[in-house]
Amino acid sequence: MSKIKMYSNRGSLSETDLSLLIGDPILLQMMRNRRLVKVADSYDPSWEQLTMGIQGLYHIRKLDPHKIYQIWFELENDLDVFEKNLFTQKLSA
Repeated sequence: MSKIKMYSNRGSLSETDLSLLIGDPILLQMMRNRRLVKVADSYDPSWEQLTMGIQGLYHIRKLDPHKIYQIWFELENDLDVFEKNLFTQKLSA
């Protein structure tokens, strides 16, 4: 078994990453491209599928225990991609 593994994090930013962007135009852009998503308690979304095709940076923040998430996108087009992926996932659920 390998002692070192590397995982792809693609464009996902952590809370710490966001703090490093304070004062940067990227953070302001991401704040403009935010959406709230509420997920049913019995449903666990595939975040990998929801973020498939996203080109820029993004951040997913869980706001409360009732599965309300705030999603931030660097690129406005990525917001459109996410919404299409969400619609597709809702149809297949």
